[in-house]
Amino acid sequence: MPSACHTCRRRRVKCDFRAPKCDRCEKSGVECLGYGKLITWVQGVASRGKMMGKSFESSSTPPVSRSTEMRIHVQRALMDPFLQDLSSEARHYLNHFYSRVWEDLVIYHLPMQTWNPCSELYWRSQTCPAMFHVIMAMAAYHRYNLITSKERAQSILVDALQWKQGALVRFQTMLSRVQPTTCVQVLVCSMLLANFDLLESGRDTWQLHLDSAVRLISLMGPSIRSLAGRPENGGNLFDQWVISSILIQSIFGSTFSPSVGHHHLSTLNDPTVRVLDSLVFAEGNHFLSCPAELASCIVLAFQTQEDSQTPSRDACQELYESVQQFDPAAWATAMQCWTPVNDYPERLHIGSAYKTAVVLYLSRMLPNFSPGGCTPERQTGLVQAVIGHISQVPPSSALFKSTIWSSFVAGAEATDPHHREWVAAHLDAISAQIPWNTTVTATEALREVWRRVDLPLAEPRSAPRNWIQEFRRLKVAVFPA
Repeated sequence: MPSACHTCRRRRVKCDFRAPKCDRCEKSGVECLGYGKLITWVQGVASRGKMMGKSFESSSTPPVSRSTEMRIHVQRALMDPFLQDLSSEARHYLNHFYSRVWEDLVIYHLPMQTWNPCSELYWRSQTCPAMFHVIMAMAAYHRYNLITSKERAQSILVDALQWKQGALVRFQTMLSRVQPTTCVQVLVCSMLLANFDLLESGRDTWQLHLDSAVRLISLMGPSIRSLAGRPENGGNLFDQWVISSILIQSIFGSTFSPSVGHHHLSTLNDPTVRVLDSLVFAEGNHFLSCPAELASCIVLAFQTQEDSQTPSRDACQELYESVQQFDPAAWATAMQCWTPVNDYPERLHIGSAYKTAVVLYLSRMLPNFSPGGCTPERQTGLVQAVIGHISQVPPSSALFKSTIWSSFVAGAEATDPHHREWVAAHLDAISAQIPWNTTVTATEALREVWRRVDLPLAEPRSAPRNWIQEFRRLKVAVFPA
């Protein structure tokens, strides 16, 4: 009879003997140590020779960085038969994805943590050619964006586009043979293709992939319970990560969509989708780090607008109260259970900025949302509040990337030139740190909206232009995150 994995033996539980890692460990959220010989290192005890029996204290050498950890991890993995047939250049791309691109998709990139979706993604991509090709395409384009001299980087760009073309061809084959057992693979590929488009330009095509993924999630019906359920209720961690990433990105991508309606998001009203569970899962380590309560309010606002072009005052009042009930301090405290470092101050400012930005956004989306109306003084005060909170999150913080959407909304609402300049400089700083062209495209769209809202009104007594409507008139789906 085969021996149980090392983890199950230590926990004294029954192992299911699945390879290369057992499902029981995965569902429990613990690292499966596998079935082979387990090598441990205990304070450098020598086992033979003149130093036998002597031990040495731990070295004072500082811990390696996250990127170094992942590079070591991938280099060790080069013994994997999957990688032996890859060229040296392909291995470099693969290493770049898991050591650098991945850092942009999460708040904390900890390769050696108990459970890490990138490790699961690596294993799954070995049996899914479309997934592997889009991972390589993202790595190549990310490297291309990092190089300032584009003439020297043309070969990398060619690599990226060739990998992307290969991914699309293989993805098309997947779609023609989609089955319940391959739905998650399709969702992963859709999510990664959307992220490639955000790397490349952040214009339009990313929305097609996310919309299709949300529709597939809704079509999966009751089976979504086993995928999107909480881990303690039998949900699969990797599947939960995939679904939560798609839903949160689709929600925020829709906030500046040129479409007046958001029909694909109306499917989130289906109780079988359990959208709140997914949003709670995402708020901890997804790069957006948006509180689930506030993201749910945005979904509810879309549904309210879908039901009626002029929502009732009572419906808007109820939504307004839901936003106001959110407590950033309580949320930041709750997040400390899931973060590897104490980031309470930054989380507090992130949560506060999101809360105020959601009020700004919904006050322009729903005419009856704000009880006091959208007076210039009130709106300017809210813009100042968002900027004040965001300015407390330094560029060195892992949560710096989580300030994009809030700052973008504040910038769209801003009429003061100083506020606009601050937001533009902030977005430029993020673009310099995170080489995704979607932020550049969104900033260009923001400047165009400023130009439009500043145009003289045809009638002096006309209401000021609504910047959400101006974004929709651009007919370009930007992703300001």
